[in-house]
Amino acid sequence: MEILYGVSHEIRKKAQQIQTHNDCPHVLSHGGYDLLEKKLVEEKRKKKHFEAMLIENTPLLEDLPSPIEDM
Repeated sequence: MEILYGVSHEIRKKAQQIQTHNDCPHVLSHGGYDLLEKKLVEEKRKKKHFEAMLIENTPLLEDLPSPIEDM
């Protein structure tokens, strides 16, 4: 029994390691490509909205003058 536990433990660890390096964690079984496409479009829309907000608020992103340089 101990040998089987060691083998299954190694298999489980290997599967966990593979999963941590997975750069495409999409599950297509519960929504197919339609759901994946919808998620990608939503992410792209949010990214464009965020970038537009940064462009509109550029004065807020500028560095303030350093109080050390004034002395």
